[in-house]
Amino acid sequence: MSFCRQGDEPLVWGRVAVAAAEASPLSYGPELLPLAWATLGNAYRVADDMRAAERAFLIARDLTDDITDPLDLAKLNSLDASLSLDLCNHGRAETLLRRAIQDVQYIASSGFIARLEVKLGLVLTDAEETEEALKWLIRGLLHIDAKESGRLFLSAAHNLAFCLAEQGRYESAMRLTHRLADEYQESGTARDRVHRDWLVARITANRGHHREACDLFQMASEKSEALDLLNVAGAIHLDRAGLLLTLGRFSEASLAAAAASNAFTTSGSPQELLTAVLAVQRGLSQQVALPRLQHAIEAARRKARRA
Repeated sequence: MSFCRQGDEPLVWGRVAVAAAEASPLSYGPELLPLAWATLGNAYRVADDMRAAERAFLIARDLTDDITDPLDLAKLNSLDASLSLDLCNHGRAETLLRRAIQDVQYIASSGFIARLEVKLGLVLTDAEETEEALKWLIRGLLHIDAKESGRLFLSAAHNLAFCLAEQGRYESAMRLTHRLADEYQESGTARDRVHRDWLVARITANRGHHREACDLFQMASEKSEALDLLNVAGAIHLDRAGLLLTLGRFSEASLAAAAASNAFTTSGSPQELLTAVLAVQRGLSQQVALPRLQHAIEAARRKARRA
């Protein structure tokens, strides 16, 4: 029987960890406390309470001089990197993970290091440093057991396919998504499968199969809306608008941009993203030059990735 709501459990255990560390004897309690506060900070991050998360990590950082085990420091840096990534501070997240890998590369298990390497690859993917991301994702994947760590393996492999596509290696990216069919079904969530469908639509568009890609974008956006993933739906609508614009189908592109605006507005997206989408809508209504419209859509897409 659970004594707290499922969504509250990480916060409860985080608070328990801090209380237990504070009550521990002086011989080892101070060394446990920094990681306990980092665990609580990570729970706040998952609960989307970023201010509380930042406060908890500040306390953890103030106590790091008490840490003597490099593995514990690496764990703290890894958790802190997750917060930095959520706050779109990619540079700091990258620095923390590189430091963690360096600190434990000769003493940690291959599985532990692989998790750090994959995480660094994910940060670099989000920062659009695809060449460097590929290196770290592949290094991590070499030491991850797909059966034991299915979710992590899928996340790394999906981002690997994304990076390949971003570099124009569309055939390789598509083959990889097909090979991951079982992993998406067995280890993935409904959100993961939407991201797969979105990626397949983008690859299909870039391979020149435009009519098929339009349909795939539409299906992916409908699935994301059904799951209430409105930010994802908005970004997919923007991709579809860009494709329709390239095909000269301006009225349909306007409808796709309007759908993106509605999704982002409903989800409470940042004002700068809403402004970027509005610029796309105005450009379409005024039928400005195609290069300017494409630039506006790309700018909105980049902001959507950060939202």
